[in-house]
Amino acid sequence: EEEDISLNEVALVIKALSDQLCELVAKNADALNQIEWRDLERVVATTLEKLGFKVELTPPAKDGGKDVIASCIVENKEMRFYIEIKHWKKGGRPGLKHISEFIELNVRESTNGGLFLSCSGYTLDVYSQLSEIKYQHVHLGQKEKIVSLCQQYVKRKQGLWVSQLPLPDLLFENTLN
Repeated sequence: EEEDISLNEVALVIKALSDQLCELVAKNADALNQIEWRDLERVVATTLEKLGFKVELTPPAKDGGKDVIASCIVENKEMRFYIEIKHWKKGGRPGLKHISEFIELNVRESTNGGLFLSCSGYTLDVYSQLSEIKYQHVHLGQKEKIVSLCQQYVKRKQGLWVSQLPLPDLLFENTLN
C-alpha cells in the first residue's frame, strides 16, 4: 500500500512539473532548449489532454515509433492519432526516412492521422515532399507548433479559450503542411 501511495505522489509531482513546463514554454519558446526529451513528451501529452483529447504517453523505450496516442470522439466516431516527437539537442534533423517510417506506422495501424514534431526542423528532402506527406494524413510541426499548443493550454486552463474547431483540426493547426 505504501508503494501505491508513493506512485500516486510521484504521478502528481510529474503532472505538476508538466503543467509548469507548459506555462514556461507558452511564455518563452527558448525554454524548449532546456527541456529533456521525455519531459517534452509529457508536455505535449499534457497540452493535448487539456485541449480535450484522451491521451496515452507511450513507454520511454521501444514505443513502436509513437510517443503519444491522442484520441477523441467526432460525430460519434472515435478517432485516433499518433504523435512522434524528436527533440534532438545536438542539432540533428529528422529526414525522409524518419517521416516515411512514421507514415507506414500510421497506415499499418489504421490511425486517423499523425503529427510528427521536431524542435530542430527537418532535412531539406522533407520540405520538398510536404504535399505528399500531407496526402498520407501526416502533418509536420516544428518548435512553433509546440509553443502554440502550450499557449492554447494556458488559455484553456485560465478559462480564456474555447476552440470552435473540431479537435482533429486543432491538432493539425499551425503545422507545415
